[in-house]
Amino acid sequence: MHQLAAFSMGAIAATARTIPHIVLLLLLLFTSDIRSVVRAQQSQTMIVNNGSYDRRGSVWNCTDFSLADDFVQVAPESMSAIRFWAVDNSQGQNFGNFSGTLSWFIYHSAGNNRPGSVAASGFSSGIVVTDTGETLSGVNRIFQADIPLSDVFLDSGTYWLRIKEGTPESASDGTSVLWLTRDGKSGSSFRFDRNSNNPTEWPSDGGANDLAFQIFRSNADNGDPGSPETPEPGSLALLLMGVLPTVGIVMYRQHQARLASK
Repeated sequence: MHQLAAFSMGAIAATARTIPHIVLLLLLLFTSDIRSVVRAQQSQTMIVNNGSYDRRGSVWNCTDFSLADDFVQVAPESMSAIRFWAVDNSQGQNFGNFSGTLSWFIYHSAGNNRPGSVAASGFSSGIVVTDTGETLSGVNRIFQADIPLSDVFLDSGTYWLRIKEGTPESASDGTSVLWLTRDGKSGSSFRFDRNSNNPTEWPSDGGANDLAFQIFRSNADNGDPGSPETPEPGSLALLLMGVLPTVGIVMYRQHQARLASK
């Protein structure tokens, strides 16, 4: 009984001395992980710049119709995000018509100033929407939308980008999101198709202005699609928490060994 009481008091004292150090280590690891993730999110390099929006320019419906604009991939890269600018047709100060989901399609060039076959595609509901604080012609609020990509790797060449509100096969919900143009253009004029789900003809061009968008890569992978991903916040701390029971067992066995040697 005395030995058990002595062990209990000794274990409590040892635990009391150890816990603050473990907690401090956990906090340090968790904070370090958070900072790593923030740095990874902030550390992006623009690899395609098709221009920022012109708030005096035009807008095109990317909900009910298909829009695509060309861009040049100078070197093989792994793309991590697409950014574009849009308004909705509610003539309000919010982005209430946005469904929360955007689909994206990257086409090979068909060589006749039109998109060809699909090189990559996907959709995301994790869109980061930012109010620019500006309006289009003093009426519609302009919003920046960032679409996260899962390291889409493209070789160098000419491609076409299409963005659609909703999932790839979703029908129009009667409310439209409008993609802003830039001032001027480079390369071919953007193309327009009335088929919002399966464009094939791309019969019309957008005239003198390009659609405004930018494409980024994460500096964490440096364009290498095989690079490891940034760990989730607290992953190292959670790993350490899994070790704590083992530490307790080792402390108990050490104490038992000391008692047996007496």
